[in-house]
Amino acid sequence: MEHTVNPYFEARAKNYAKQSGRGLWNRFRQMEYSVVSDLLSGKAEESLVDLGCGAGYYATQLKKDFGFNVVGVDSSPSMLRHLDNSGIRTILSTIESMPAAEKFDVALIAGVLEFIARPDLVFKKCAEIVKPGGRLVLLVPDDGVLGSLYRRFHEFQDCPTYLRSREQYVAMAKLKGFTLVKNRNCTPISQAIAFQLSSASV
Repeated sequence: MEHTVNPYFEARAKNYAKQSGRGLWNRFRQMEYSVVSDLLSGKAEESLVDLGCGAGYYATQLKKDFGFNVVGVDSSPSMLRHLDNSGIRTILSTIESMPAAEKFDVALIAGVLEFIARPDLVFKKCAEIVKPGGRLVLLVPDDGVLGSLYRRFHEFQDCPTYLRSREQYVAMAKLKGFTLVKNRNCTPISQAIAFQLSSASV
């Protein structure tokens, strides 16, 4: 299947996991994981797809902590190599073009949507792969002053970054059948938003 690799992340894949496990970045990730995992309300043996899984920080932790049957999806082959010995099945694909034959109890999109120009296409795919009544959790940057600094940091390194409000994400999700359940701030720079797909969705 054709896929598009973000050169920014592909170039950083080799040391990504190690670097993100240090200092303030690691502290923020722990704070974000605490909120995201709470919103996921995980149950053992549920199926979870980690969309834009990168080096597998969430995929591996959620499998370990909750017993999720996890599938990781990413367009970077170098990122997915971090999961080679994890027991987690991976799919090399963009979110928008991944196969829709399999349906999941839960979908997670953490630290991804701000790098996607057409998030409406991502919500469309989520509506196709999440089971009716299933859950979707987003982790996205805040659209305030600190979010602007986050955007400038990435754009300075030639990585286009898009800040959107919670209301924008809620509106896009609603168009595809998702209802807002809860949202919480994770860090001064990030927030998590939880949705449920209508049980009438097909």
